[in-house]
Amino acid sequence: MAASDEPTSSSLASVSSSTSTKRARNRSRSKSTSPPISISTSAFSLRFIDETQRQTSSQIRRDIRSHVRKGSHERQRRLNAAAKARPLEGARKLLQKASEGSESQSRSQSQSPSRAKLVPALKKLQISIPAHEDVDHFAIDAEPSSGEGSGSNTSLEIEKAIVHIPWRSPLDVGSGIEVDGMLSSGDSTPEAQAPMDRWDFETTTPYALMLGKDGPILQMRARNWPFQRIFGKQPGVSVWMPCSVIPLPKVGPRPYLLRDSKVVPWICNSPEYFSFKEETIRWVNKRLDDDPTHEKTIGGIACLMSWEIARGNTEETALHMDGLVRIVTMKGGLKRLCPIKQFCWKIHLIDLVVAVTTNSHPRFWDQNPQRPGKYTNHSHQISDSPLHGTQRFSSSTFSLLDFCPATLTLLQEMRDLTEGVKATLSREIGRGTVFEIVNAAASIYRRAFLGVPFEASCNARDVQRMCELLEDETCDETWVRYPGVLMWILLVGIAAGRRSRERSFLTMFFYRVGTTAVWWGMEECTEAVMTFLRVKRGAEV
Repeated sequence: MAASDEPTSSSLASVSSSTSTKRARNRSRSKSTSPPISISTSAFSLRFIDETQRQTSSQIRRDIRSHVRKGSHERQRRLNAAAKARPLEGARKLLQKASEGSESQSRSQSQSPSRAKLVPALKKLQISIPAHEDVDHFAIDAEPSSGEGSGSNTSLEIEKAIVHIPWRSPLDVGSGIEVDGMLSSGDSTPEAQAPMDRWDFETTTPYALMLGKDGPILQMRARNWPFQRIFGKQPGVSVWMPCSVIPLPKVGPRPYLLRDSKVVPWICNSPEYFSFKEETIRWVNKRLDDDPTHEKTIGGIACLMSWEIARGNTEETALHMDGLVRIVTMKGGLKRLCPIKQFCWKIHLIDLVVAVTTNSHPRFWDQNPQRPGKYTNHSHQISDSPLHGTQRFSSSTFSLLDFCPATLTLLQEMRDLTEGVKATLSREIGRGTVFEIVNAAASIYRRAFLGVPFEASCNARDVQRMCELLEDETCDETWVRYPGVLMWILLVGIAAGRRSRERSFLTMFFYRVGTTAVWWGMEECTEAVMTFLRVKRGAEV
């Protein structure tokens, strides 16, 4: 018993070593001036590294270094969080001057207490991809964008990847540019750009379209693209979003969608578009619960409608238009929709296009947005057309460099038909691409006054001919100078090709011309469309 009470030499050595270790730790702690840190064991959880599964020792060292860095970064984050100033629980909050936006928001909430009751009444957009007859006309060599075995990224993954790319010019048909400080009507500043990372974005895509920083993205895959590729292009924000500014019309390179009449139909029926459509509907439905009357929500619906109109999906377009009207009504009407006048005109233009394609009356016909008073003098563009105008088509008022005498005679004949004046059929043969386009449109338009509907099969060849000739970019200078004539041609083509694949290209071209009416005449554009609706209904009676 006595022998067992005495410690052995090995136990004494261990006691002395542990005592010296504790003293060394105490000395190091006394020299340190940093405050004590509470370290949680969960932050430094160990991870087993199976060396038998590594081929080289460099991979093992790389894993060890990443594990060590993770712990040091976690500790630094805790130090930064502890260094932040925290408000006292019993302290009084400082009075701050409310911004104009918050004041207007609080005022609107106090004046309209029933708004919260109206929000649940909104009908959400339903996800449906109906089979379309035009799908069989195109050779789509692409894998499905959703489901098992798909190699494409979802919009959420792409959204996380694109964080710092500044785009120069978007690829959408409206050439809307999202810039800081650029005003559309002089009284509102558009939203700032979304920073994106060009190294994380798929730079090989031939076409990409965004709905903003937190919105879905339409990105075509390069390996399935059957057309000529454009390199160096960056994703653009859709022209239908409130932050996109419509630039002054000028002669320049066309958007890629309008260079070939087969591009838009191919995109409309691609798996990438159907994935984009599904993501957009989910994004809109989520925003309908949070902020249904926000301009971004309205812009997202307008963008989706523009593509569905191009696809010829009139059933879903009519449902989307019903929901859009209810949202705009909650905002107080089209005139109070947004201080950006260009955005109000975009919504009004979508309403006009829906009326043409569905043969219905425009919903906002009594709420025509007025042109900004800051930009009223644009004499270099002439809005006269066979549908609207005060000047006769003669060589004294129209340049012979743009229209030959036979073209002017043909345009005046179409004007006389519209106004109910007895017209004499011209047998004069003109020259040039412009005359051939006008002649094809006039052939369809003339038959409408003989009781032949625009959708008749006898007009199919003229519609195809129009699309082939409109691909010629040498006539763009004439179309920029005379947007009213081009709008009449496109309206005739859209109505006659509603059941054909040429409809997609003509509709996108119409968006391009119609959005620029903020510069050459929104009132003139509206009156021209209303006149065409009257002619179209008369032909179908």
